[in-house]
Amino acid sequence: MSIALVHISDLHFHDDFDPSLTDQTGSPWSGVRSHLLPQGYMPHAFDAAVELELAVRRWTSQNRPALSLVTVTGDLTITGTPQQFATSLSYLRSEVLVSWFQRTGLGRIEANWAGMALARNKYPRVFAVPGNHDHWQGNHLAGIANIPWTDLHGRFFPKGPGWVQTITVGSTCLQLIGLDSTLGPGLRLAARGKLTEEQITHVQGLLKEREHCPPEGKNLVRVLLVHHSIGGDMLHAYSGGSLERLKSFVEDYKINVILTGHVHLPSWPDHSDEALALGSEFRCGTTLQGAARGREPSPWGQTFFVHEITTEDSENPKWITTLFMRRTTTGLTSFHEFASPTVYPLR
Repeated sequence: MSIALVHISDLHFHDDFDPSLTDQTGSPWSGVRSHLLPQGYMPHAFDAAVELELAVRRWTSQNRPALSLVTVTGDLTITGTPQQFATSLSYLRSEVLVSWFQRTGLGRIEANWAGMALARNKYPRVFAVPGNHDHWQGNHLAGIANIPWTDLHGRFFPKGPGWVQTITVGSTCLQLIGLDSTLGPGLRLAARGKLTEEQITHVQGLLKEREHCPPEGKNLVRVLLVHHSIGGDMLHAYSGGSLERLKSFVEDYKINVILTGHVHLPSWPDHSDEALALGSEFRCGTTLQGAARGREPSPWGQTFFVHEITTEDSENPKWITTLFMRRTTTGLTSFHEFASPTVYPLR
């Protein structure tokens, strides 16, 4: 019996789900040539969104986990407008209209996912944390106007500076933990991460309220969702002691895995068949962002992970990761497995 986490990130949804926004077009701003825009401001690629639904549908149909959930590690939008959030949430939770005869969206495959009746009755199906682009209210090209958006935060993400969701399936007690690494961003053009002491204290309190987890005979697995990578370069790293706070929290509360995004380059532990160290990072690249004309959105193109937590072969849970990639410049127009699944024993 397994729990599957479909890990996507940096979707960069535009105001409308526009079929003209393909991999080879791009600018959401009329009159601005795509090759003049910073890559970070390119919108979602319509065809990548359609292919993502098909890839997730194929994987779940073939593997049939006991429960499948979607985890989004930030940057659902380009600049955090209400319409961009509405487009992203329609795609993630239900569907969007492509044309009068075609629809797409991850919510469309809900009926075909094993365990979705359980998820529908007991748990949300999509778990997300915001990214730096989601805090940029308004279509300001350089993200200059950092207008507070607490009402939007409450509508699209669990309220408060962090959240905890406990999910029990079979012998696994999974705790998903979300932190907003862009709270109070101010004017940070380098888009560095920030975690406050108040955030950590808030989540610690939530975990203490759930000290009964795991129940007797269950394996506890803790997974943290946060936008900024713990391995980011100087321009994308954490600032002001935030990384030290995060590492202390991971160690004190024995966080097994950290799911991140932000830098548009996937990464994962370079070993298998060895127990994952606490706080091992799996960083998703951009899943849907389009590219400036003739180029990929990153050297890896568009990517997403599927992470499985399983206890089928032993009493101790295992973490199984599969990376999916799409690179249109090399003719790979569909998402395909980059390599065989990698198996990591969990501590």
